[in-house]
Amino acid sequence: MLEVARALRLQAALPLDLRGHCVLTTNHLINKLPTAILASLTPYVVLLGHKPDYSMLRVFGCLAFAANPERIKDKMGA
Repeated sequence: MLEVARALRLQAALPLDLRGHCVLTTNHLINKLPTAILASLTPYVVLLGHKPDYSMLRVFGCLAFAANPERIKDKMGA
């Protein structure tokens, strides 16, 4: 698990202080991927009995901008 988390962090060029998020994301992904130990089933299917929804998966470490629409807009403001 740590090898996958390390690979995620290095591929996304994230700082070391975000390693916890990398480990949590790795755990989430591993639980939704098929494994040979479970005869090509996912741990998610074995535990809950139905297939996981993959529509929420996104690129890890992508660029994002925060917006605060309630901020007073000023030409010289930050």
